[in-house]
Parts: sequence; C-alpha cells; structure tokens
Amino acid sequence: MFSYRQRHLFISFLIGVLIGVSTVTYVFVNHSFVRLERLLTLTSWDQPERYEEPVYGNASGLPRVFCWITTMPCNLIKAMAVKRTWARRCDQYLFISSEQNFDLPSIAAVPLEGRQLLWNKTKFALTYIAKHFGDHYDYFYKADDDTYAFVDNLRRLLRRFNPETPTLFGQVHMVSCQLACCYNSKKHVSKLLEAG
Repeated sequence: MFSYRQRHLFISFLIGVLIGVSTVTYVFVNHSFVRLERLLTLTSWDQPERYEEPVYGNASGLPRVFCWITTMPCNLIKAMAVKRTWARRCDQYLFISSEQNFDLPSIAAVPLEGRQLLWNKTKFALTYIAKHFGDHYDYFYKADDDTYAFVDNLRRLLRRFNPETPTLFGQVHMVSCQLACCYNSKKHVSKLLEAG
C-alpha cells in the first residue's frame, strides 16, 4: 500500500504534531498557573492591609518619597553618579556624609567616617530629616552611595499601603551592614529614635 518512505514521512508528521500540541499545552497550562499564582499572591491574607485609593498631596497621585543617601568624602564620584541617575527621580534627596558639600547636596552628620559611627550617622540623619522634612513626605528611603534604586517602581509598591500606618520595609541580614530601607511618617521616625 504505502511505501517505506511514505510511512516514514507520515510517522514523522504525527510525531511533529504530537510534539507541537504537547508544547502548546505545556506553555498554556504553565502560563495560566503563573497568572493564577500571581493573582493569589496579590490577594493573599498574609500581606499587610492594602488601601484602594490612598490620597497623596502631589499632582501625580503617587506617594511623595524623600531619599537620603549615606556617603563619605572619598566616594564623591559614586555620590555624583547617584545624583545624576536615580536620585533625581525622588521628590527630594539629601546626602549624609562627614563633610558638607553644596554640589551634592550633603550635610555633615559625623566628624569622622568609620563603621563604628554608622549608627551615629543614621541617628543624626533620622533626627535631621524628621525635623526638617517629616511633614512634607509620605515615605523616606534610605540608601547608600553604591545603591541603584528604581524609584518609580518603589512608588508603585508604596501606593498600596497607608502612609499613616508606621511601616518599615527592608530585609534582615545576619551580617551587620548598611542596607537600603524605606519607612514612613514622622511618628515612625520618632519611634525608631526612641528605640535606638
């Protein structure tokens, strides 16, 4: 009936169709599962309370973010890179250093640099920012001069939360080091300083 060549082509065709159908089914099922998993994650009961329509005091309707970046005089090039890239996306930013520099701008928080003075630098920054900027911004983002931040994405994340509820966003690490974190409200800053 059929020659060997025709049977071989027909079997190859069937195998190709089966592989194609299997691949399409696999992709469809996995993508549907990923979408379902994302949906379940976004509506999880484990997550903090979310608010549909927070009201922010700026024209964009997004949270107002004040960024403060710790640096030191020997890292001026890094600090300038931060200023020229992501810092300008913040509503306002300030560098915290051991020397004042009007080009950045930075303020002198400690007389010397060193790991043993990191808490002093952070405490000074928290006090200064709470006093001068506490009532003007919804969130305060702390970063280092070697950090790159996607501030627009940060705003989109933060708009899901109530800026009046004290919140600290960050990651706990076993190694003691300076890390980026985000906190909100003057009241929360005061609590941090009291606990410190």
